[in-house]
Amino acid sequence: MRKYLWAIAALAWVIFSGSRVMADTSVNINLGQSSQNYVWYGITNIGGIGYWYIQQGDCSPVGGNTVCNLSGNFTGSTSGFTSGTYDLVTTFSGTTPVYISDYGTNAPSPLVGDSVSTLTPNEFQFSGIFNSSTQMTLDLTSADGTMYSIPILSGSSFANGAGFNVFLASSTCTGVTGACNLIDTATDGNLSGTADSIQGPVTGNAFFLLSTATITPPSPAPTPEPGVFTLTLSALGLLLAVKKLISLGS
Repeated sequence: MRKYLWAIAALAWVIFSGSRVMADTSVNINLGQSSQNYVWYGITNIGGIGYWYIQQGDCSPVGGNTVCNLSGNFTGSTSGFTSGTYDLVTTFSGTTPVYISDYGTNAPSPLVGDSVSTLTPNEFQFSGIFNSSTQMTLDLTSADGTMYSIPILSGSSFANGAGFNVFLASSTCTGVTGACNLIDTATDGNLSGTADSIQGPVTGNAFFLLSTATITPPSPAPTPEPGVFTLTLSALGLLLAVKKLISLGS
């Protein structure tokens, strides 16, 4: 049974251009267990509200930016989204550690989350995005090869009707003196952002409006040039003729 739920809501209004003709189909998919760990680095606990730096998957420097990937398989019931692979991509300018001026310290990520409430201290939401270049996209490849790129976050603006929830499938804690859970990580946390953490692969779900997706159809299968067919038929004809001559000669 899942002990804790950490929900990440990504809801905001956007204006769609009048030229968009795609219907606003609401898509919901189930995210299978991620291949990478989701990480919460404890910052502090104030009055039962925990605060964490959040790292979504494995991160690496790419051309002066940092790119983090959280990937796995997905399933769903919407046509075109019954199965495939997902990649939640978080990108921001610069490399880690990230200086967070509000806390006056370096951090492993510009994303900060806090407890939804004191009644649900192990549920979190994004409360701060300390890098205006931060982008989040959900990249899906369906079973038929169609690729979808869905915007989740741009700077500090979340996309309309898009969001996701994650659940720890298993967990490992570092530097936590209490139970290995989210709120105790924050309780033991400090502004170094690296001493106390909880991490592990996650499962979850995602939802979005199909009209927001950039769609790339699968590449058509290559077809042989007409000359190939001609040569093949000619070769077969020659073989049959040789075989007939051999039969007559015998």
